[in-house]
Amino acid sequence: MLMSHQPTTPSSSAYRRAQDYVQERPLWRVPNVEMLTKRTLALRVVLLMAFLSFAGRLWYLQVYNHQRFEAAARLNRVRRVPLPPPRGIIFDRNGKVLATSRCVYNVAIVPAALPDDRREEVLRRLAFLLRKSPQEVTDVFDATLGRPFEPVTIAENVDARTVVAVEENRPRLPGVLIVTHIARNYVNGRFAAHLLGHIGEVTQEELDRRKSRDVRSGDLVGKLGVERQFDAYLIGARGSELVEVNASGQPVRTIGRVPQKPGRSVFLTIDASLQRAAEDGLNATGRPGAVAVVNVRNGDVLALASKPDFDPNQFGNRIPTEVWRALNEDKRHPLYNRAIAGLNPPGSTFKLMTAIAGLERGAITPHTPYVCPGGLHVGRYFKRCWKVHGACDLYKAIAASCDVYFYHISRRIGPDAIANVAKRFGLGQKTGIDLAGEAAGLIPTPAWKKKRWKQEWFGGDTLNMSIGQGYVQTTPLQMACMTAAIANGGTFYRPHLLKKVVADKGKLVMRYEPQGRSTHTDLRFIDLVRQGMRDAVIAPGGTAHVMNMPQVTVAGKTGSAEDARTAKSHAWFVCFAPYENPQLALCVMLEAAGHGGTEAAPIARKILEVAFQKNRPCAVGAPRRMKMTAWDAVVVGAIDQFGILCRRFSREQ
Repeated sequence: MLMSHQPTTPSSSAYRRAQDYVQERPLWRVPNVEMLTKRTLALRVVLLMAFLSFAGRLWYLQVYNHQRFEAAARLNRVRRVPLPPPRGIIFDRNGKVLATSRCVYNVAIVPAALPDDRREEVLRRLAFLLRKSPQEVTDVFDATLGRPFEPVTIAENVDARTVVAVEENRPRLPGVLIVTHIARNYVNGRFAAHLLGHIGEVTQEELDRRKSRDVRSGDLVGKLGVERQFDAYLIGARGSELVEVNASGQPVRTIGRVPQKPGRSVFLTIDASLQRAAEDGLNATGRPGAVAVVNVRNGDVLALASKPDFDPNQFGNRIPTEVWRALNEDKRHPLYNRAIAGLNPPGSTFKLMTAIAGLERGAITPHTPYVCPGGLHVGRYFKRCWKVHGACDLYKAIAASCDVYFYHISRRIGPDAIANVAKRFGLGQKTGIDLAGEAAGLIPTPAWKKKRWKQEWFGGDTLNMSIGQGYVQTTPLQMACMTAAIANGGTFYRPHLLKKVVADKGKLVMRYEPQGRSTHTDLRFIDLVRQGMRDAVIAPGGTAHVMNMPQVTVAGKTGSAEDARTAKSHAWFVCFAPYENPQLALCVMLEAAGHGGTEAAPIARKILEVAFQKNRPCAVGAPRRMKMTAWDAVVVGAIDQFGILCRRFSREQ
């Protein structure tokens, strides 16, 4: 039987006792209200300060440093890749390209995108793909650190096979990029290497000297030759490219681009055809030497060659160590520009200065005779001539290069008179060509010897000086400019390589204006010397018969300079052409080659054959067509011989 459940209720007495207990002893009691108030206040202050600190920090990060952190965040996503500008093009005087730029591929690493824990792995893998040692890649990477978000070039001008290999391994090469780079391209290789020069990575010293924001560490600048001299025109202005990258640092897309501004084009005074002829002539001899060809009317340098040479394409950001070592250890010194810095005694080519000095001082006339018995007694010594010439006047002395004749002149006028004329014609000082590295040379005087060597000047010093020996030191360019001053009647023009600078769309930036000065020499004396130079080519006994050409009339002077450092003498030859209306002058010098008439003059002949070949524009200006036939050459030769006979007849009278 089910029974209903009824809740039990406490008895009334127990319930009342419990209520009384609760009322007398409450469950929660505040023993000290004042203390509780202080603690509550302190807690509120702490909470308020914490909130204010949090809010201040939030404001500092989100408002005050908003731009900074936004830029940092953007850099994590966007890379600004610098775009070096193409250097300006270098042309010869006729618009032929000598140096330009070409696109190449470089392998680079963005340091910020290269994980530290995978650094060695990535560099080792990259070294394998580049066919280099891991240490070599590591050294290059460590040496160029500084800007974490700019690519560090590891390998330059890599081939297509390497580009494909790197691209295929992109997922395993975080931070590695293939960068398009603009490299210098010397289209003819070694052609005009000393003249054009080369480029290289800017050094810290150069950065300090430039004080220009346009050039930064890692940029390529001119290091030698024209590249260095006119770097301000050629360098251009850099650009940049904004590239979005992923978490691995690999480019995803290009966001923006600031285009580069190419450098300006530089037109040189060089005639590429004459330059080629000069270099081919030097190469054929296989000896160190130099050639300088100048325009006698304005100082334009038409050719400037030096051998041995180098390939400027081998120079870039970093020239290979083995190539640099080979160039520096080569005993023939291929980096040495002999055309402007090669100092050697000029030999008999210097006799032209002695002749002018003798004429100015009245020591001789064109018909003053001296007998050459093969030498001259100087005290107890017999100073020899290179052969017995017999009776000589000024014309024969220049044509046959008689040493004794000039010994007599120098003994009458002294060394200071010779030095005065030589310096007026640009010797013993820099010519001022717009090319770094030029040597000044030396024209000695008694005062110089006393100061330099603490010794007295002797008579033998004067004799040596009169024939371009002893202490006399000149460069091929100086001798070419001296010859040009004789050819044009006594004006020394400063030689120059720059013709004009052209900006975009052919806008002319600047054009070089010739700079000349007078040598203050009587034109009559210069004419007499020029006649002697012409006789050297056409007169019996002349030392430059190889220059008797059908295309053009030539006046020249040979030289063979003895040098204690070499067994053979240095071969020199200077000349100008045409004789009646001079347009260009040149100098050829071959080290330790022998006689100037047989070794140096044939090179000059090849250059003049190119300069005055039929239907070729003349290098000095307006087109000139040579119409001289073989019969014309015979007639001109007969007229020249008749003139020689007339001068001899008037002398005998």
